[in-house]
Amino acid sequence: MKKLFKKIKGTAQKGAERVLKIWSVVFLTLTYFTVFAFTAIILKMLGKRHLIAFKRNQDSYWLPRPEMKHTIEEMKRQF
Repeated sequence: MKKLFKKIKGTAQKGAERVLKIWSVVFLTLTYFTVFAFTAIILKMLGKRHLIAFKRNQDSYWLPRPEMKHTIEEMKRQF
């Protein structure tokens, strides 16, 4: 009788593990798309663009930076 219950318990545990693996994938997928989709919709409705759009007439994504002049004193104090 104990062997039967152990076998049923083992089978039930394996089945529960399979269900939980599927459930975790479904839950995390729904959470991911819900959070990011609603955030994107709200930001689009507000007209906000957090990513810098690449303009077609530019050669690269790099933004121009002002030239900085570093002195030896600045280099000594960097750490």
